[in-house]
Amino acid sequence: MYEIDKVLNKDEEVLWRGRPRFASFAISPLLLSLVGWLLVGGGVVIMWIGVRTLDVLKLLIPGIILIVGPPLYAILVYRYVWYALTDRRAIVQTGVVGRDFKTVDYDQITNTEVNVGFWDKIFGTGSILIYTAGGAWASTYGRGGTTVLPPSFMHVPDPYEVFKILKKVSFDVKAELEYPTAYRPKVAKGYKTKYEPEADAT
Repeated sequence: MYEIDKVLNKDEEVLWRGRPRFASFAISPLLLSLVGWLLVGGGVVIMWIGVRTLDVLKLLIPGIILIVGPPLYAILVYRYVWYALTDRRAIVQTGVVGRDFKTVDYDQITNTEVNVGFWDKIFGTGSILIYTAGGAWASTYGRGGTTVLPPSFMHVPDPYEVFKILKKVSFDVKAELEYPTAYRPKVAKGYKTKYEPEADAT
């Protein structure tokens, strides 16, 4: 269920919105489910050869949990996972019971990358990672250690096209912040530009 409109400003425009492709999104839970089937199969085999019930349950119970749990969780989570690129920021919507929104403004972005893994190649998807300098969306691990996790658009179709949109709009926003249009000279004097006397720039 798409609910990103709830956190948009009045004049904020959505340039792209999308969500993961379910086949790519659910592949890891399905692999865990396969492990569960192997455990249940092993439990049935040793039960057939007469092993104690308690030992059989040590395989059957974890197996059943793995068969049911990860796929069910993936279905519940997938329903609410949406991504958006607006003219101001990148937004990730998640949640199972409640709704969580994570955002990063374009001027905070230091680097972006596209990651196309093995399963992504099969399903025609990819993940886009967005890195920030200020520790946005940090998660704490271990004893007081902090690891900065980049916000991600996971397993989206046409990842390179989405990446191009992100790069273009983030560059345009940064350029506007650094060099507002109203104050830009008519003749640029930067990289690979022809030098012009100051009088010609007015």
